[in-house]
Amino acid sequence: MFASQDPLAIDSVILDIVRNEPLLANNCTGQGVDNYLHEGAQAPNPPSGSFYDPGSAGSRLASLGVHEHWNNAVDKLYSRNLGGTEGIELLPRGGPNGDPDGDGMNNTTEYQAGTDQMDTNSTPFRLTAITRQGDDILIRWTTQGGTTNRVQVAPGFTSGRASNTFTNLSPVIVPRGNYLVSTNYLDVGGATNMPAESKYYRVRLGP
Repeated sequence: MFASQDPLAIDSVILDIVRNEPLLANNCTGQGVDNYLHEGAQAPNPPSGSFYDPGSAGSRLASLGVHEHWNNAVDKLYSRNLGGTEGIELLPRGGPNGDPDGDGMNNTTEYQAGTDQMDTNSTPFRLTAITRQGDDILIRWTTQGGTTNRVQVAPGFTSGRASNTFTNLSPVIVPRGNYLVSTNYLDVGGATNMPAESKYYRVRLGP
């Protein structure tokens, strides 16, 4: 299901989709299939040179909306998806702040990270680096601004088995912003109080 307040924009998106459907593509070949979209978007000065004046008021018809094609059939990105301030923006249900896959990351954050907004297992929320800095250990991760994050730690192997007993290490961390951000936490002295069997870090996304 698609929704838009711009009739030309939604027709442009549908045309891009239909052109890439194997059973329908042969019915949408040639340049003429989107002529009406070019004419409608450029109604004040259309490619055909026509003078559109449906109200017989003696003045040219204003543009009926936005028309463009996506960048390719894999990414399906339009001008506003690519950072522009005008043009079409294709978003999954819920709009920029929606989270249709329920992974805690909104649609815009997932667009920025290149992850799939409809796949819970495809998320920009991930650890990116754990590095030693002298006696300290720096943990870096990507997440969504405005969410609650907490670094947790667990001891390494005990009695030959990996521990799954994580405890809170950091205070609550809420990065600024609304979309994709990179943040970090410094475990002061983390390299000196490390057990002989090492230890595990994780970042918990919570309410």
